[in-house]
Amino acid sequence: MRVYVLSNTNVLKNNVVHKLTPYFYETTYIDYIWSINGVFQMEHNKLYRMKIQDKPIEKTLLGAFPATIDKSEFIRQEECFQIAPRAVKEYTKVTSYRLTPSSVLEWILEYRNNELHDNYFYLPSENPDIHSPIIKSELLKFLNL
Repeated sequence: MRVYVLSNTNVLKNNVVHKLTPYFYETTYIDYIWSINGVFQMEHNKLYRMKIQDKPIEKTLLGAFPATIDKSEFIRQEECFQIAPRAVKEYTKVTSYRLTPSSVLEWILEYRNNELHDNYFYLPSENPDIHSPIIKSELLKFLNL
C-alpha cells in the first residue's frame, strides 16, 4: 500500500532528502519495459510479465496532512522470453528510509534520470491500518522532519 502525502516539489524545496540521510535503509533498482503486449520487469537477467491490479484510491487526513492511499499493485506473473519491438524501458532507482531498522513503514523516493520522480510511504502488508497508533506516529515523525 502506498500513501502519498507530500508533492515532489515540497520534498525538494524543504531539503527533505538531506534530512532523511540518517534513516537510510536500502537502495534497489527496477527495470520496467512497457510494450504493446503489456508491462514486463527485468530482474537478474530474467524477464517477467507484470499484472497491474488497480484499486480505487482513498482520501484521508493524517494529523493535519491530507493523504491519498493507493492499494493498487504490480503482481509478477510468469517468466517470458521475448517482447514485442518498439518497447520502452524505464529504469528506476528506489531509495527507502526507515525510522528504525524494525519499522514497517518506509518512505520511498523514486528517481528516474537522476531526478526525483515519485515519493510515498509504503506499507507492505495487505490491509494495514494507516490510523493505527504505531504507524501514524512514525508517519507524523517523518513528516515533521
